[in-house]
Amino acid sequence: MQNKSTGASVVTVDDNNGNDNAGLISALKLDSSSSAVTTLGQNAIYSINGGASKSSTSNTITNAISGATITLAGTLDTTATITIAQDSTTALTNVKAFVTAYNDAMTWVIENTKVDAATKTRGVFAGDSAITAMQSKLRAAINSAASSISTTYKTLPSIGLSSGAVGSTVGTTNTLVLDESKFAAALAADSSAVSSLFGSSGGPLDTLKTYLVAATSFSGLIYSSQTSADTQLRDLDKRISTMQQRLDDKQASLQKKYSDLEAAMSKLQAQSSSLSSQLAGLNKSG
Repeated sequence: MQNKSTGASVVTVDDNNGNDNAGLISALKLDSSSSAVTTLGQNAIYSINGGASKSSTSNTITNAISGATITLAGTLDTTATITIAQDSTTALTNVKAFVTAYNDAMTWVIENTKVDAATKTRGVFAGDSAITAMQSKLRAAINSAASSISTTYKTLPSIGLSSGAVGSTVGTTNTLVLDESKFAAALAADSSAVSSLFGSSGGPLDTLKTYLVAATSFSGLIYSSQTSADTQLRDLDKRISTMQQRLDDKQASLQKKYSDLEAAMSKLQAQSSSLSSQLAGLNKSG
């Protein structure tokens, strides 16, 4: 039996009947002789910064240093130096992804609510107060400050994330722009504060998330707006159906009147022809 992942452990073989275990050992094809080779598993022994020795049943250690995973590759007679550096690349990638998602959403709103006077075209949601209110809420959330943070980095613009081109007045545009140099500097100066800004209760992203959860809920703004639009469409369909019925009735009425008029005119024409014939006969007889 071999075990490479759990270190030192005890394996007990028992047939549970209190009798000799020879039958079970034989059935498992185990060697019970004194010459059988037995290799004992061992736990990994390590210490950090000269501290007390610790043991682990695995060569992968996740609870020694907060946020770090250490893999023991072998034994050493000397100490090994571990350098732990901040993973700013992943943080930057995630922030860029957020900026892209936010800008895509805001661009969609802008495109679908604008009115183009030159081409005399209107977006699908032009004049829709619910959509414009959502746009304002998103902007307000992004530009809000984290009141629970006591450091310099209390707003997204303070770490290089602003609504507008770099150097422009905050709030002058609807999309976000990331100043990567400023973000990297803030991360290097106080990564905990930057992390808190993104994850703290009452912070910009928490405010944004809270609003979006409410807006997309069953009773939220989007559902209510959709329900209202559906109601209006049904009402329009009903009005169209009613108007169509009125038009159909009017058409039938007019067709009947013109049909009656045509019949009357035909009758009048027949009577006129008959009268003309009779008058012609009288003239001949006279």
